[in-house]
Amino acid sequence: MSRRALIANGLWVTSKYVVLSASGLVLSLGFAHLSTKEVFGQYQFVLSLLAILSIFSLPGLNMAALKAIAKNDRRAVLEAITRSFKSSLLAIPILLGYATYLLLHRQTSLGLTVAMAGLLFPFFYAPNTWYVFYEGRLIFRPVAIRTVAASLLVTAAVLAALFFKLNLFWLVFTYLFLSAAFTGYFYWEIRRVIKAAPPSKGEKGLDVRYGLHVSAQKFALTLSESLPALAVGFFLGHQAIASFQVANLFLGATAGFIGALAALTLPRLFADSSATHHQVFWQNLVIGFLAAAGYWLLVRLAFLRLYGNAYHESYLLALALVPLPLVVSVRTFLVNYFTAQAKNALIVTVYAVANGTAFLLFGLTAHHLKFTVAAGLYLYALNLLLAIPLFIHYLFGLKKRRILNPDQAKVVKAGRRRLRIAFFPGSASVKTNSKR
Repeated sequence: MSRRALIANGLWVTSKYVVLSASGLVLSLGFAHLSTKEVFGQYQFVLSLLAILSIFSLPGLNMAALKAIAKNDRRAVLEAITRSFKSSLLAIPILLGYATYLLLHRQTSLGLTVAMAGLLFPFFYAPNTWYVFYEGRLIFRPVAIRTVAASLLVTAAVLAALFFKLNLFWLVFTYLFLSAAFTGYFYWEIRRVIKAAPPSKGEKGLDVRYGLHVSAQKFALTLSESLPALAVGFFLGHQAIASFQVANLFLGATAGFIGALAALTLPRLFADSSATHHQVFWQNLVIGFLAAAGYWLLVRLAFLRLYGNAYHESYLLALALVPLPLVVSVRTFLVNYFTAQAKNALIVTVYAVANGTAFLLFGLTAHHLKFTVAAGLYLYALNLLLAIPLFIHYLFGLKKRRILNPDQAKVVKAGRRRLRIAFFPGSASVKTNSKR
């Protein structure tokens, strides 16, 4: 990608995430001023629950489709969406079962909402892979325009529902139904174009195995975004989710912006990670510093004016999180770097351990520390436990490359194999048989 194209795509991505962040902010303000903390917390609880269960939609298939489209195999995106829809059906009985549990415990509004969300689940997640049809060819403008238009209209509809005092069921229905309608239309658009074009030569289809591996990775990433809200609700109730999410909104918007800019460099890491990752790392570091500074400025100048003293606790938590965008930026680079190297097992392991440890820490401190301290400790522990192990692994990888040239690496590998055969003679025959 030329520098001019990179700048143009960066502007489109930046514009998209500025609008998305602004619409998210406006929507949270609508909940803060037109609804109660309980309803806001329940709304976020349902969306976080759906995000956790998004693993059933096999979200890694979009990355497999991205790779295929980059090689001019455009029909792979249709296969990805079809497979995603079929696998998403598995989430329906889980959500309906949980809805039944809520109804039996007289949580009627929340139970009916979860049941409705379960029925819309496949239509909400599966078509959302449409965007890789454009981004796989490094065309970001149509994605930005469509995403922004859909986001603005969905936000306006939910705000209208809040204004007319509609209950939780209709708030969530409005969001899910309209989002699914837009992504369904965008899917229909690309399907029509792909079906009309002749098949490309040498099409290999979707790499489903790779998509499954990335799905496990994306599930681990989703845990870090959605599990905190569920944990807060589990230990402290739905009202605490509202306070937590308002504070976390600013950090989430910053992290989303960082992730969007990092996505621009992902094709470069796929193409030649060894030649470009140093430059990409420093780019992310600069973005992290700028994001942290902008985050601090935004919280200091705008938070209390927008949300008022009712969310003063959220303001204190948001201020405490100012350094985290830098950590998030480094973590985003490392995840993209190891993704390009197909080290999904490393990413999944680190994320699983970090989320489990941070969750337990929050469980131990939630009722003994102030909300701002316990929630801040949770988010810091989570992000540092994610970034530090990945960064250590990255540094060790750099050290190995500096020490060994390709010929030396072959000698070391052969030496290790001889040692393995000397101590475990059966390993040689096992390896030989496996190659057959």
